Amino acid sequence: MRRLFDLLRAYLYAAGFVLGWGYLALRVRLFDQRYGITLPVWTPGLGIALMIVGGLVALACITGFAWWGEGTPAPFDAPRRFVARGPYRLVRNPMYIGGWAVLVGLGLQQRSPAILMLSAVMLGCAHLLVVLYEEPNLERRFGEDYRAYKRTVQRWLPRLVVIFLLAGSIDACGGGPPPAGQPGVATRIAEYRNGFWFDGSRFQPRTMFVVGDRFRERRPRQVDTVIDLDGRWVVPPYADAQQPLIEPGNIATYQRLFLHDGVFYVQDQGAAPMLRARIDSAVNTPMSFDLRSANQGWTGPGGYAVDFAQRAARLGLYTAEWLRDSLDGGVLMLVSSADDVERRWPSFASSRPRPDYVKLYLVYSEQYARRKEGLDPALVGPIVRRAHAAALPVAAHVYTAADFRNAVAGGVDVIVHVPGGSDLPVEAFRLTDMDAEVAAGRRVAVITALGGLADQLRRDSAGTADRIRDVYAPNVDVLRRHGVRLLVGSDVIRQSAAVEIRVLGRMGMFSSLELLKMWSVATPQALFPRRKIGELLDGYEASFLVLAGNPLKDFANTQRIVRRVKQGRTLDLPPENLSVP
Repeated sequence: MRRLFDLLRAYLYAAGFVLGWGYLALRVRLFDQRYGITLPVWTPGLGIALMIVGGLVALACITGFAWWGEGTPAPFDAPRRFVARGPYRLVRNPMYIGGWAVLVGLGLQQRSPAILMLSAVMLGCAHLLVVLYEEPNLERRFGEDYRAYKRTVQRWLPRLVVIFLLAGSIDACGGGPPPAGQPGVATRIAEYRNGFWFDGSRFQPRTMFVVGDRFRERRPRQVDTVIDLDGRWVVPPYADAQQPLIEPGNIATYQRLFLHDGVFYVQDQGAAPMLRARIDSAVNTPMSFDLRSANQGWTGPGGYAVDFAQRAARLGLYTAEWLRDSLDGGVLMLVSSADDVERRWPSFASSRPRPDYVKLYLVYSEQYARRKEGLDPALVGPIVRRAHAAALPVAAHVYTAADFRNAVAGGVDVIVHVPGGSDLPVEAFRLTDMDAEVAAGRRVAVITALGGLADQLRRDSAGTADRIRDVYAPNVDVLRRHGVRLLVGSDVIRQSAAVEIRVLGRMGMFSSLELLKMWSVATPQALFPRRKIGELLDGYEASFLVLAGNPLKDFANTQRIVRRVKQGRTLDLPPENLSVP
């Protein structure tokens, strides 16, 4: 559904582009009549053929942007992933070439020299846009992958055409390593031998090949590099499904923190689009962690979410004045009725960068009429229906067992937090077998988000240990017994999910195998369900961690990482301080 929505937007933007240039073409056509200039009678047939070819090329590019790149040709809604498939294997700007060919074809079909002159203006504008804006922006977003792609693929003419025209002088224009993992472009091929690879239940001795950014199990005809893993253990990278806040001013340190801990996939539990835009070019590249965010969270006028936004202001993410003026709409969507939801939804859905999912805040929802904290539980259903119609999943922050029940009844896809606290009787937080059975039946996943207990254990060991024993552990156990999918999320500012996995291990109810599968298989696949990640199989993204020891025997080995590879590229991390200032 999300891909269909991307395609629809891409085609709508393209239609606007065609209408705009078509209008200009018809206007400049008047100059032909004024000066009495026309083209020969044989040109219309050639023009129609050129329009068909150019239109098909442009259509293929637009479809590829939406299908593979998760975006559109519009600069304000650009693809989030680097696309080098289809026509982009041959030339860097085939969409402009296709559009230019359509305009030239229209000029020939109309026998109009003025339209042909307009096509030259269009090509000049496209060249300036590419050189002055698009290429620098793509280099910032995709780094060495795009620079290598530039060295391999020409800007306007396919390489074979250039070779023909320049009689072999193309060598001066190329060279350098090709981009990692772009189908159809020459790539480096690596062999990883003498490793034990995790297959979801055990480690198997295997040799794997990496061609570009993909795994291959069969040996290619040519191998460029051989890496001896020396009997070490290989696992998929980890994920953090509940990162409460990423500070743009410290993005480089967050990169080192997550990648150092082997966390390649991160879910931000809601951020002002203004803040997210500041880090958008630094994430979702082969050399960074991949991020998805809910943008503004949905809640009522008061309570936990508003308090958290004010805490973010104290950290310096934005000024108190900006927060005062922009809290509602800029940071959160504050709604009190179904009419509020309908009124605010278009603004939320059109925010840039686009939301990847929807986040709700339910806090003491059983007492909403009296406390007015968090979202009115009666609004969960209307928001879920709106979100699902836009192909957006919905996650709900919960605190009590009643919050959990209201979220599941409203149709959310993910619960954030295992219910638990210390300010109410234990019964207010305790989940029942029926709660877990209903959640499992509706395929609701639960992000445990217990990482904050690690610090509490240090400050109040006895009290926190009692709470884990009496509240959190029974809730986790009942969810686990009924087959509810459990996901790992830190819920701790300036720390990764490594702290969360230690708390789950301390509970003593999970085996090392279960913890490893939660962290490196279930959570990554839940965050990015359309991508081939979380398994070390043929055709999957070549992202993996090489560990010094077997994590099934000693789970602490999950943090003894000796090699990190993301989409076929080895990550070299600087030996710097990993704490966020």
